Amino acid sequence: MNGYMGKIAWIDLTEGKVTTEELKEEVARKYLGGKGLGAYLLYRNLAPGTDPYGPDNLLIFLAGPLTGANFPCVGRGAVVTRSPMTGTFLDSYAGGLFGPTLKFSGYDAVVIKGKAEKPVYLKVDDGKLTIHDAGKLWGLSTTEAEKNLRDEFRGK
Repeated sequence: MNGYMGKIAWIDLTEGKVTTEELKEEVARKYLGGKGLGAYLLYRNLAPGTDPYGPDNLLIFLAGPLTGANFPCVGRGAVVTRSPMTGTFLDSYAGGLFGPTLKFSGYDAVVIKGKAEKPVYLKVDDGKLTIHDAGKLWGLSTTEAEKNLRDEFRGK
């Protein structure tokens, strides 16, 4: 499957569990790109009437098949969820390093659901995704939190 990593991560914050699923080639071909795959994952796994603000809503981060390729304008990452405004499909895109970094971490999509009991962060290291306590980061500015994490993981 050229352009795909072939793996979807599922994070259940309520249970504190991370699982992975193979991205099947027929799904990747039928639901092309981050938006297509995001729509498929959202509607396949979201119950009708799910509260967009509730823990059962899905927050899906995606990278399309061209993300990270040496080609103009393909470095975008996508986010898909159920819209609080319309109650239907919501997709958003961002440039920068997030999309390629997600792809190069070994995942085509990261699906997050549930609600953690306390602040947590997700760490991807050498293709392994883990959930960690973020209590020491709570209340810090984004700049301070980033510096703290960079210092903690520098050289690891």
